[in-house]
Parts: sequence; structure tokens; C-alpha cells
Amino acid sequence: MWFSYFRPRSTPVLMLSAIAFGCACLHAQDPAPQPSHAPAENQETTTPAAPTVVSPATLNRLFDQADKAFADKDYETVLSSITELLSLLGDGKAFPEVPYELLYFNLGLANLMLEKHPEARAAFEDCLNRFPKGEYTSRAQLGLGRALMKQEGAENKEAAIKVLRVAAEDPKFRSEAGLWLAQVLTEERRHDEAKTVFRFLMGSDVRTPQQTGAAVDVIGLLADSGDMENLLAYLDRVSNQPGVRDSIAWFANQLVVLGDKLVGSQAYGPALAIYRSVPPRSFIVGTQTTALEEQRKRLATLEARIEADKKLPMNQRSRAQELASAMKPAIELSQNALKAIEEKKDLDAALLMRRGRCLFYLDRYEEALVCFRALRTKYTDASDAEAASYAEIVILNRLNDVASIRERCDVFLRRYPQSANVEQVASLA
Repeated sequence: MWFSYFRPRSTPVLMLSAIAFGCACLHAQDPAPQPSHAPAENQETTTPAAPTVVSPATLNRLFDQADKAFADKDYETVLSSITELLSLLGDGKAFPEVPYELLYFNLGLANLMLEKHPEARAAFEDCLNRFPKGEYTSRAQLGLGRALMKQEGAENKEAAIKVLRVAAEDPKFRSEAGLWLAQVLTEERRHDEAKTVFRFLMGSDVRTPQQTGAAVDVIGLLADSGDMENLLAYLDRVSNQPGVRDSIAWFANQLVVLGDKLVGSQAYGPALAIYRSVPPRSFIVGTQTTALEEQRKRLATLEARIEADKKLPMNQRSRAQELASAMKPAIELSQNALKAIEEKKDLDAALLMRRGRCLFYLDRYEEALVCFRALRTKYTDASDAEAASYAEIVILNRLNDVASIRERCDVFLRRYPQSANVEQVASLA
């Protein structure tokens, strides 16, 4: 999710026309002085080279081509388009309107998306050298750290740790940078340092979709490490963060997926903690519906500002275009996640089943029995009702509750006569 911050910012046509005009003036200015006398007879004359003029149509085409290629995830075209643009525009000294830093940054990003990690490293380092205190400096550091992480060798890992520590100093990228930093420290078996980073992340606010995605990954790392104390603390804190509330449907879905993955690896303790942190379906639907309404209003305000910005000089315009570009995919993601939750009518029953299963494998039979009994009695038509009824009988058998076993077996046989477990239940009865 960290690369969601790296979105190409479109450049208006009026700006490109001004750039092209500047190119034409640059190449045509100050012609060389002509001699005041005619050349001598038989003297060879040289015709001066015609000035190079970059047409607005060419620049517009390349900018639009790069933008479309990013949207289509055609990163090879992004590289070729930006490289050609930079070749046409020169070193940028005469064109302050051009977003040169963004172009150099996107060279690194496109290489990173293509998993050309050495090339990505070189491009991000070039961007940082050219713009050491620019608008994209922290993002370039984050990209550089990621490119270094993906390369073998202790030297690359150490360099990644160094640059990610710097990127984490920017509050806007603290979550993403901290996540990758904790991961590389864990891979290098520097566990004490990784735990320090996790504690550092505990205090980080989660406000944006990117930070919410990073929070999910932090939960996964804590679960994989078996650090139950910090996992429980982080789950408790992050559930009330603004970014999580804005993306609660997606967040809940990711937690269920993560919990299922942990169950597959028999990590029942962390899986139980994660399942318990998923709120009820009604809360998810209500909270996400309200959040989406607010987000659509904010997007409408940004779009109105974008229209107003078109009347202003480039250096007086707001960041509305960039913010809107980041908000649109987040809204779409939340809409799709909400639709999936709404279609999952028995989500609460499914979560009870998952929690009961984890408790059963943790030998916490009484607690598991509570989950299965609640599912059976409250969600009688749920798809997991039969499995819960059978699990309840299995636990009662382990607890030697003979009277309850007979009762539950009789009910099970009447209610589920076609069940694959009929013979086992009948023998117990």
C-alpha cells in the first residue's frame, strides 16, 4: 500500500503551452552576430543550424501518455515517456513551471513497480541528489529504502535501514516507513530494534488510506512474530483511528483474511485476537456508510477547487488535484468492501465460528462452547449453524457432560438428518 502515495500529478494544458513557448524562445534567442563584410571570393560559408522548437502538442502528448500509462500500470511506457520529456525540456533551469522533481521521482517509481530494483535505486538517489529538500523527498527516501530492501547483501540491508529511519521522521510517512523498517530489521534478526520500531508505530496516528494499509501489515508482522502483548495493544489502539473508521469495511475484510491465514498455519492465539477485533456487521455498515458520505462531500469540494485553480497561475494553485487523485481510489475501495460486507448477511455468525474454532484448538473448551452455542441459538439459519451444533456436541463429549450430550444429539439428528456427521452423533447418543 505504501506506493499509493506515489501518484502522477497531471499537468494542465495551459502550463504545457507555456513550457513549449519557453522552449521556442530559448532556442531562438541571441542569434550570433553577422560579419559586416561579404565573405571573400571562394571562401566556404557555413549555414547556421536551425533552432530546435518543441511543440505544445508533443509535450501534451507525452505528459498525457505518462499519466495514462500510470493509470494502466504500463510502467515501461511511463519510463519512455518521461525520459523523452526530460530530453526535450533540458536541465530545467529555464522552465520553473515544469514539475521536474515529480518527473525524476516517477522514474524511480516506475522502475520499482517493474521490480527493476537497481534501476529504481539509481533513479531515487538521482532525485534526492537533485532535490534534497523537495516536495517528494520523503517519498523518494521511502522508495529508495524499498528498492534497497529488495536487493541481496548486508550492505543493501544496512543502507535500507538508514534511509528508512530518515523517511520515518516525516509524520506523513511514519507508518509506511516504520513498517518497512521493522520488516528489514526482523529479516536481519535485529529483534530488539524491531520491537522498538513497533513501539514507535504504536504512537503513530492512522489517518490516510495508506497508513491504514500499513497498519494492517504491522498487525500481520506482530502476529507472525508471536508478540501477543504488542499485538493486543496495537489492535486496541488502531481500531479507533480516523483512517480505520474511514475504511472500516476494507479493514475488517483484511483482518478476516489475515486471521484465516494464521489459522492455516495453526497460529490460533494471534488469529483469535484478530477475529475478536472485527466489529459487528451492523457497526461496519453504519460506520462505513457515514464515512463514505463524508468522503464524497470532501471530494466534491476538492473538485470545485480544482476548477477554480484552473483560473490561477501555476505557482498559486492548491494541492486539490493531488488530494482528489488519492481520494478517488480510496472511495472506490471502500465502496467495494462495503458491498461485500452487505452481501455477507451471516458475517457475525461466521466470526463466532472462527473464534470458537480457535478457542477449541487452544483447549479453551468452555469459551469455545459459548461461541458455538451463541451461533446455534442466535443464527439458526446461518451456513455455519450445523457445524457449530456438531462442534458443541464434540466439546460436551470432551467435558463428559453426558446429560447435555444426549439432548444436543437428539436435536441435531432431527434438524440435520442428511448431515455427514449423522453416524457419529447417533453413536454418541
